[in-house]
Amino acid sequence: PAAARRVILHVDMDCFFASVAMSDREALRGLPVAVAWGTGGSSEISSANYEARAAGITAGMWLRDAMPLCEDLVVMPYEFSRIMETAEKFYRAVLEATPFVQGVSCDEVFADITHLCTSSPLDALSAAAEVAKSLRQAIWRQSGCSASLGVARNRLLARLATKAAKPRPGCKSCLRAGCADHPGIFVLQDSAVQQHLDDLPVRDLPGVGPEAEKQLQQRFGVSSIWQLRSLPLATLREAFGAKQAQSFHSLAHGIDERPWELRPARKSIGAQISWGVRFDFPEQAHKFCSELTEEALRRLARLGQRGTSLTLKLWRAKPGSGDAGGVGRGYCD
Repeated sequence: PAAARRVILHVDMDCFFASVAMSDREALRGLPVAVAWGTGGSSEISSANYEARAAGITAGMWLRDAMPLCEDLVVMPYEFSRIMETAEKFYRAVLEATPFVQGVSCDEVFADITHLCTSSPLDALSAAAEVAKSLRQAIWRQSGCSASLGVARNRLLARLATKAAKPRPGCKSCLRAGCADHPGIFVLQDSAVQQHLDDLPVRDLPGVGPEAEKQLQQRFGVSSIWQLRSLPLATLREAFGAKQAQSFHSLAHGIDERPWELRPARKSIGAQISWGVRFDFPEQAHKFCSELTEEALRRLARLGQRGTSLTLKLWRAKPGSGDAGGVGRGYCD
């Protein structure tokens, strides 16, 4: 359907790894829970439930920084078999509602539900709210984990709507499918798009990474989407080039013209390890890099592809970061 009539649903599981850890474990209900590789101070938190977030715990935080904030934090290990099983149940619930699903990750999808909203063509977004409510309940019923859903006319706006649908730290009802105050669903009406975008930071737009955000702030004093929308397209072209400038300009106006692809084409192939790698001698590092390169080449050959460029990603320990221990990668730039 035409973009102006399309109805897109964005579904994002809430604190997924932590939710899986709590699933079927009533003893953990109501407790602050985080998932990490271990319980040492250099272990990095990958997911924290909303009770933990209410205490200031965030994903990416080191346990040595988290524990003083929340002394009763329960640290659970990764349980990949349970995570995969729950992710499959999540995907099945969405696919039972619509076949037009574009996966983003194990806990996040977009779904085109335009065909489910034809009963009310003049108010399709309101009809979509009922579809979203039913789907959220189905996800909870089948997976035992809660999800937040955003509804809008394109993927950009749907994802931004999901941010507004997310549970509130400290609200115990939010982690179930029936919180009356925070229903876990946000419908972004056409008339409210510009107002919704105005105060959001530019980093919420796809393609605006740390470097682009830094340039926008330093060169133009731009930190919000409203400020970005006010910049002339010609000014953006001078700073970022024609293609990226047009993308920023369109997204700041709520326009997302990216094609709908059920299986987007792979753009890169690589191999990466960032956890628990330790060397005593330069020769060990050279050998490791050689083996990692060989693994990337094997993956490339398995897919019958050839590369056009090579990117090497390095983490460097921050000065004064101290001993990172035997796990994780410690404080890096």
